[in-house]
Amino acid sequence: MTRHKQSEDTWRRILDSAEALFAQAGYDGASTREIAGAAGISINTLHYHCGGKKNLYDKVLGRAVVSVTDLVNRHVEGIIRNDLDDPGMIERSITRLIEDLFDILHEHPNYARVFLRQLLVTDPGLRSVEDDKLIPTVRIWSEQIESRVGKQRLGTMNLFLFFLSASLMYWGLFVQPKFIAGYFRIDPDSEEFLAILKAHAREVTLRMIQERTSRRP
Repeated sequence: MTRHKQSEDTWRRILDSAEALFAQAGYDGASTREIAGAAGISINTLHYHCGGKKNLYDKVLGRAVVSVTDLVNRHVEGIIRNDLDDPGMIERSITRLIEDLFDILHEHPNYARVFLRQLLVTDPGLRSVEDDKLIPTVRIWSEQIESRVGKQRLGTMNLFLFFLSASLMYWGLFVQPKFIAGYFRIDPDSEEFLAILKAHAREVTLRMIQERTSRRP
């Protein structure tokens, strides 16, 4: 293995180990020494690669939040380019979005745990990912949709809070999959379980937007 490949492999193991520990214990509960031990490297090697705990946390959160936000952004941009008066188009677009999003969240179970733990963080120094990436992106979505649909049709509906509510539902379904799967008496890693979550999210999301998107001025 070349030095470059070794460095990439080490960095991946650091991120994976940090993600698992931050998901389990949060920022304050996970130490860099624990992360280094889980990654099978020395504490000095970890600091050489990541430059400190805060920077590592930002990288972990960025990988979880930004990758998901970028995926959703591609779908939202596609929806905005189409006819927002067409219920069939909206239904198909929401279905595709949920299919792709839930595949990622199912494949990376720690993404949801890291994200929801982040909502409890009060230190402004640990919120750069949301402030720099998430909030500006959602603001763009809201403004673009509002300009196309019009405030009269939206009524009192706040698009930012709608996106936040939908996100909390989506991510929340993957925080404790064993709990949900236990109700259905199925394997949380099964395709059947994933299909149930997708169908539920699709149904609830469409119900949330149906009244507003079908309303006429």
